[in-house]
Amino acid sequence: MDELTNTRLYTDVSSIIEQGRKEAYASVNHKMIETYWNIGRRIVEEEQNGEARAEYGAQIIAQLSELLTHQYGKGFSKRNLAYFRQFYLTISDIRILQSRLQNLTWTHITKVLRVEDSTAIRWYLEMASKEMWSVRTLDRNISTQYFERHFVQPSLPMKETEPHQFELLKSPVVAEFLGFKVSIKELHLLVEFALIIFTFGYQYNVIAILYLIFNILFLYVTSFFCNFAQKEIYVRYKRNIR
Repeated sequence: MDELTNTRLYTDVSSIIEQGRKEAYASVNHKMIETYWNIGRRIVEEEQNGEARAEYGAQIIAQLSELLTHQYGKGFSKRNLAYFRQFYLTISDIRILQSRLQNLTWTHITKVLRVEDSTAIRWYLEMASKEMWSVRTLDRNISTQYFERHFVQPSLPMKETEPHQFELLKSPVVAEFLGFKVSIKELHLLVEFALIIFTFGYQYNVIAILYLIFNILFLYVTSFFCNFAQKEIYVRYKRNIR
């Protein structure tokens, strides 16, 4: 066997192995998520058949977690069982899980389940699957409140690219850590101001300040109109997913 043939054989076999691994991983991932969904369904059913008290639900999860952890390991902690339950309550139709969320991993789902708004949870799950977001991109879009900003000014989601050198400053999480008490829009304007100073130098600071003032005035004038539009679109989206 000559060297060229040997190289082609190796390449072909490697491709077969990689494809098989991807399909095996996808199959296991889908089945794992469905299993967690079914566990959540069963917990909810048990709660509905028992006493209608929050303490009763917490007691069920605690007792079940103790038994499952002893049998199957740490993957069935009280926290994880609570996630399974919340996941089922968010997506109670198995057909939606199988058709709209097929590109998600369990890590994607747990990231989204930490969001407080139930409509935002559903939106992030479907958008992450549709746009094939990585966990890193999903986490970044949640931290920068992409759902809330989408209904004010709809735009394409953040892609799988390296963030701008100042993009980190726009994160509300980082802003809160640094002690900034400003809204998302105001923070973006401040970053734009810093970019102008950084780019053109301090000799152009008068232009930069005028630019910042104009944008702030424009922001507050248009915010009155945007709020009405945002509420209307939000209500319509919430009706559509039901």
